[in-house]
Amino acid sequence: MIDSHDHDTDARLRHYAPLAPPARLRARVLARPASSRGTWWLTAAAALAAVVFHVLASATYTEIRADISRTDDAVRSQQIERLAADLGGGEAARAAAVQMVQLEEQMADRTNAASDTGDRR
Repeated sequence: MIDSHDHDTDARLRHYAPLAPPARLRARVLARPASSRGTWWLTAAAALAAVVFHVLASATYTEIRADISRTDDAVRSQQIERLAADLGGGEAARAAAVQMVQLEEQMADRTNAASDTGDRR
């Protein structure tokens, strides 16, 4: 059911309808450039460059993670040795130091995991 108010609204909206673009502009926008045959080479080169950079970044990331892991192991060993010496030295002190460092690492992992997920306790 359409009332007269709807017809008035339609008439007012038609007054503000957008105009078509000039024919010359439409022809220029829709015209195919003469060099469009070679543009796929640019796309292929860009894709190849992206793949190459990804592979290089992945290799670099792997090397850096390995270096960090070796550094972490060395730092961890130093922490254990210092803590064992502080606890009086000996095998029992070293075992206690290892447990303490492991617990500290677990707590740090939990804290990092909670902060990554946004869980604040």
